Amino acid sequence: MTGPRDELATTGRPGSELAELLYRAVAVIAVSRNFPPPAGSTYWDETAVTETAHGLIDGSRGQKRLADALLRSTDEPSFARQIEGAAVNFLRDLARATDQGKVVLRVAEVLKASEEFVAHGGKPPRWGLAGGPEQPSAAPASVLARAAAMELDVVVPAWASDRRDPPIADRASLVRILRRVLVAADGGLTAAEAAVAVAARLDVRRSPLTVEVGVLERLAEPAATGDPATSTAISMEAAAMFATLDDRERILLASFHLPLEAASRQLTLGRSQTGLLRQRVVRHLQIAFGVELDDAGEPDGADLDAMLTAAAVRDLCVAWAEGRT
Repeated sequence: MTGPRDELATTGRPGSELAELLYRAVAVIAVSRNFPPPAGSTYWDETAVTETAHGLIDGSRGQKRLADALLRSTDEPSFARQIEGAAVNFLRDLARATDQGKVVLRVAEVLKASEEFVAHGGKPPRWGLAGGPEQPSAAPASVLARAAAMELDVVVPAWASDRRDPPIADRASLVRILRRVLVAADGGLTAAEAAVAVAARLDVRRSPLTVEVGVLERLAEPAATGDPATSTAISMEAAAMFATLDDRERILLASFHLPLEAASRQLTLGRSQTGLLRQRVVRHLQIAFGVELDDAGEPDGADLDAMLTAAAVRDLCVAWAEGRT
């Protein structure tokens, strides 16, 4: 084996080389971009890095990240960039969840402390204005966000601590915002539902939103293009490629997220033969869609659509395998 990509492609499972790559990617990105450490850790020590790296590849979504990284890469350097991209996205999602969680806690605290608001039954309880309607609100989130935005008088206290996050607003401001939200709700809201509207009004996102050049050039999990014409072209090209695949190749792509042993059982082949066929079909897709690197080792401008098309072929294979009798 020559590296983590070859290790994953050959064995079908994460090994020591991939673990080292994951730990290094999480540590460098977390520290360089100032992502908050996971709950229970005060800084990015070995335990925090290890737990986060394991979470990155845990479960079905984690296995899909690895499969995508393998499918979208052509060599060890490009595979490492895909893993770095997946780590950035994963850390960003965790940080945003942490930011929103803090807003929920603060909103719940204000709701409980003010006599203007009353809790109705349920777990979690739904909050409403004192004397107001008790039924669950049917108002959409967009209406609640617009109501929160109507509160222009928001005071953010001065803050000098470098150890704790600053408050999102003072208590009086939060009470006014929540009052507007609950009037628009015309019914009860959970603290989490009310916090979404509050967060839409206030700048509460403290997690980093940018990626430094030099750490990563391309994300491993790019969002699907919003251009309908491009989306249609990708779907048509993926369908055309899917039609050229035989049953064995479709099974190989559909089982891409599985360990090599499981994939070999589906094909009734040996592990080594399955691993070789898996590499061949991946390379076939890469050549067909032009997923190649330039002389500097970077994907060219057309590669994003090519990667999305290759992933779409894999998704068609998964749907086909699920519908087999």
